[in-house]
Amino acid sequence: MLSAGNIIAQPQLDNAGFEVWEGSGTSAEPAEWSSIKTSTGGVAFALPQVCFQTTDAHTGSSAVRIRTGILPAQTVTGIITSGRVHASQTEGAYVYTDVNNAQWNNPMLGRPDSLVVWYKATPQAMDFAEIQATVHFSEGRIPEGGTLGNWIGQTSWTGAPGVVVAEWTRISIPFNYIHDGAPEFILLAMTSSQVGNALANSEVLFDDVTLIYNITPVLSDDVATVTALDGFPMQVAFSTRGTPTSTTTFSAEMSDSNGDFASPISIGSITTALSFGIIDAVIPANTVSGNGYRIRVSNPDPNYAPISAPIAVIQTSIVGISNYRLPEISVAFQNERLLVSISKNVLKAPMLELIASTGQTVFAISLPTQAQHSIDVGALRGFYLLRISDNEHAVVKRVVLF
Repeated sequence: MLSAGNIIAQPQLDNAGFEVWEGSGTSAEPAEWSSIKTSTGGVAFALPQVCFQTTDAHTGSSAVRIRTGILPAQTVTGIITSGRVHASQTEGAYVYTDVNNAQWNNPMLGRPDSLVVWYKATPQAMDFAEIQATVHFSEGRIPEGGTLGNWIGQTSWTGAPGVVVAEWTRISIPFNYIHDGAPEFILLAMTSSQVGNALANSEVLFDDVTLIYNITPVLSDDVATVTALDGFPMQVAFSTRGTPTSTTTFSAEMSDSNGDFASPISIGSITTALSFGIIDAVIPANTVSGNGYRIRVSNPDPNYAPISAPIAVIQTSIVGISNYRLPEISVAFQNERLLVSISKNVLKAPMLELIASTGQTVFAISLPTQAQHSIDVGALRGFYLLRISDNEHAVVKRVVLF
């Protein structure tokens, strides 16, 4: 389960770069894939070759080229599948997972978030290529042919009618999950023509078929308070629907204050063979205040796609700030007034501040020592960090003024 140049850390399609081929002459097909010449149905011998090896590859030395063929009375759609083709004059054509034959099935225990394929296309007239895939348990077919109840997730794509794609082009197709069952297989079918309305000599090249798995973080805190000397300890939980095939490292990373990960800051990591975990992380000391930071969990395998979550950072000179948590303050905004309730008021002569995403304090006012406050903030609107502090303590909360 290797792709040219990459170490695969999660479930992928076999021979997804079409580097390995079996058979010879007109019967040559990529290993672990099926086209017309390995089809069931008893008519393969009479059908034209529609699947070819080509050295015009996106990566590596080989790709697959499929072309719609022609017989005296009909066209034969070019097709390649990760399962097996069934071609029959009486039953119609479909592709299927042969659950009893490892050569014609592709096990899948994960739930990929999207399917990425690189392609070139030369359609005839208004013809177009098509891609369909399903993650399923037990038997599976495309078209579904009575197996729809076994489908857990599915995705599909159609090319632009009549548009020639001369350069290798990347497409990403999201999966839609419709069933809570446990996946067992993935079935993928790619054609050179519109199914049921194929035009002879329409051609498409496919390469580097990849399953993408998102990594979703959940942060223990959405506001981090640091000083010039002390960082902010927190936890970053994560999950992905692609269980690693071996032990791998997931790293928590922080963006700059604008949410840009061009130069991410590593704040913690964990090495695991599980698809979920909790990373002990630390927001670095002396991080500049701002509410535009984001945190993601990454992996060396590019087939994992990190999703980021927002976090705000407040730099303060106050010691002991982490002992005071957000539930001690409730905030509402009504009629241009900020309504603040402090349920455990241990603060003495506190100061209330509103801090913009740039880290600039845009509003500040001294508060009397009482539990309820109604504060006129004028025309201020948007997302801010609210900080209430005295000489010893501070509490911080993200607020929205609209």
